[in-house]
Formats: sequence, C-alpha cells, structure tokens
Amino acid sequence: MDIKEDIIYSVARTTDFEGIYTFHRQYFGEIRSMYIWNWQYGDINPNKSVLIVGKINDKIIASQGAFAVDLVIKGKVYPTGKNESLLIEPEYRKKGVYTKLYEFAFEEYKKAGFMCIWGFTKAQGPFKNIGFSFDIIIARSILPLDFKVALKLAKVNKFSAVKAFAFKVASIALSAVSNITFTVKAKTIKLDSTISIYNKLKSESDISTLFSFICKTQPELIHINFNESYLNWRIGKSPNKIFCFYAYSGDELQGYLFLEKSIDYFDILDFTFLSKSAGSKLMKALFNLVHEERIGFISYSGNTLNSLNQKAFNFLHKFGFYRVKGPNGFVLKIFKNIESSMDLKNWYITSLWYEGI
Repeated sequence: MDIKEDIIYSVARTTDFEGIYTFHRQYFGEIRSMYIWNWQYGDINPNKSVLIVGKINDKIIASQGAFAVDLVIKGKVYPTGKNESLLIEPEYRKKGVYTKLYEFAFEEYKKAGFMCIWGFTKAQGPFKNIGFSFDIIIARSILPLDFKVALKLAKVNKFSAVKAFAFKVASIALSAVSNITFTVKAKTIKLDSTISIYNKLKSESDISTLFSFICKTQPELIHINFNESYLNWRIGKSPNKIFCFYAYSGDELQGYLFLEKSIDYFDILDFTFLSKSAGSKLMKALFNLVHEERIGFISYSGNTLNSLNQKAFNFLHKFGFYRVKGPNGFVLKIFKNIESSMDLKNWYITSLWYEGI
C-alpha cells in the first residue's frame, strides 16, 4: 500500500497548534513555546502566515510552514513567506512524503498571495529537487568577548581532543584581541555631537523613510517593509528581549541598531546607517550595553553580495568583529514574476529575516 496516499494534508488551524507544538517538542525540545507558534502563525502575526500539516488518522506526522513577511521591491510591497517548521516523522521519510507535502504547500502559498518563499538551510539537494534555488551568500561577523561563551556555543565537548585544544587556544586569543580592539576603538572614536541616540522612534514611519532615501541610489534594493504593524510584531512582541538604538540628526533618522538577547549571546538583528557618524554613535551604544549586560558573544549575519550588508560587515570589522562562513545556504522559490530584478545582490538580508528564536 502506498503510504503517501493515506496522508491528508491541510492548512493548520489554531486548534492544531498544541498538537504541532507537541510533535516538534519530541524532536527539538522546548526550542519553541506555544507563544512562538502563535507569534509566527497565529493571530499575533499581523500578516497571514500559512502552516501545513500532514495527518494519518488525525495524528500529525508532518508539518511545513511559511510565516508571512512583506518585502519592498522597487517601491512596491509584496507578501512573501519565510520557509519554516519542516518536520516529518522518521518512519515516513524517504517515501515521497516530502515532495507531496511541498506540492500541497506550494498551492496554498499561491492562494495566500505569496510572491515567493525563502529561507535558510543546509539541505541543498532536497530543496533544489523541488524547485528552490540554493546559494551560499550568508556570512557572519562575530565578536567573541568571553572565550568560555565561545566554547559553549561551539559545543567543543563534541570535538576530538586535538581539535578541542586548538579551538580553545584560538578562542582565548581571538577573545583577547576582540576585547582590546572593541574597547580601544569605542573609547577613541570621534563622535558627532549632532547625532543623538534614542531607544524609541520619533515616528513609526522613520525606518520606512530611511529606506526610501537609501533606495534613491539603490532602486533595486529588496528589504523588509518596516511599517508600524511589522515593527510592533517583530520588535514589540518578540519572544526574546530586543534592544533598540536609533541615531537621529534632528528629526531625521540616520541609522538604527537592533540587538536580540538570547541565553548565551547577543544577535545583531539589523545594523543600518547612512554615515560613519551615525554608525559610530550606534557602536558606542553597543559598547555601553556590552558592559551593562555583560555580553560575552555578539554575531551579525548578512548577505555577502549586498552593498548595504557589506557596509555593515566592513564597519563591524573595524570594531574587532571577525567574519566567518555562515552555517546555511539561502533558498528561494518564486511563484510570481514581477518587473524587477531579483538578483541576489539586491537582497538586504539580516537576522531580522530569521524566525526570531
């Protein structure tokens, strides 16, 4: 009997969330709370996300989702989906369920009006086989300030003895250099007195206005739609603590820095700035926060092909950050062709594009 034919696929309802939560918890532990499922796919998200489940006799054996994120492409707003929540019960793997799951999901994503879906994964073969492009474009910049935290994040206890020893020595050395570079640079950099740092936006439209200005010289830039509802969801209702710093010259936003606090480290969700003066003031704010919160490790992720990301990478390097290869590739499947360049160099990708956990 073909087991694929016994599986019933459907769009999950909020009443399914508890079952999906339990399904994922048995494989991934408590990485996602019920709040996170509702935050991504439920009423907390202002946009219409889509979560697919596969069931046999009302038992969930597969899930796949795309939570909604609006992108601005050449001045127009398009609904897109962040590919997430893929899990298939082990006994049903390698039996065609993966393909059937995505075939059903693609039709539902089209119905939801998604222009495309995208995400981050190591699984090149499976995603290319169902029509995604796969590109290694994501890199990270890291600032190891406490070698003990760096060793914990790297899970050195799983390394061989020789590799673990080499990694420990390197972590101690890099952390020492990063600390010195970051401290010296932050204390000696010249700060523009006309730039002031705030923890709240003066107007909810200021980030959108900032990107409208950037797009005058980079008209093909693809970026998140930073409207009020998105900021309220992604920043205000985030499952994790997020620190916000906004650099203003008068009433004009010149840049911003978002930092998300995880258990063991801080992630720079986004670091966008127009001038060196604004970038410097934001780095000074980061330096002060490091000492207040006793941060041991900071990371920034971005698209190596994008000029705006490159600007951030280069600036962070001056403050002691080291650029390393990102862990995942970028996957993309386009459903609706539009009159704009979808070249990967146009995608301004930061950790804000991730799922927020």
